[in-house]
Formats: sequence, C-alpha cells, structure tokens
Amino acid sequence: MVVDEGSFAAAARKVGRATSVVSYSIAKLEAQLGVSLFLRDKTRRPQLTEAGRTVLSKTRTIITDVVSLSAKVRGLSPVFEPEVIVALDGMLPSS
Repeated sequence: MVVDEGSFAAAARKVGRATSVVSYSIAKLEAQLGVSLFLRDKTRRPQLTEAGRTVLSKTRTIITDVVSLSAKVRGLSPVFEPEVIVALDGMLPSS
C-alpha cells in the first residue's frame, strides 16, 4: 500500500490506520525478514530497496494466487442444493 499510494501517510489513510502503525508494521516486517524494504533517506517519497522490490513482487504473486484459489474453491461448493426434477407424461403407462 505504501508503494501504491506513494507515502506512509497516504497508505495509512487508505487502510484506516495511523501513520505510526503503518511505519511500525513495516519496521517489524523488516526486522522479521532481516532486510530493509525502503531507503531511509531525506526523500519525501518512499523508495524500495532491491530487497523491497523482490518482496513486493513475490507478495503480489502470492496475493494473486490466493485470490484465484479462493475463487476456484468457491466455485466447487454448490450454491444451491442439488435437485432432480422428474416429469411424468400422462401418455406413458404408470407401471
């Protein structure tokens, strides 16, 4: 969201959180991964590091795959109960 929106503040507004929460979440993710995702310099617009670009690319692929899988699973479950309709024409013998 930070990349798409162009800033931590804009991302925070988009997800309905405080900027500090978004910043903390990114810092926590960086600590867990052991890499810096954003360059921390004086620029106003966040810039991804090489690791950040890789993580973002893989994350978007995973999200796309999960959404696709969810759609396929929903397609497997019947929306309506199975139903069989039998019609009997009066011209046929009842036996």
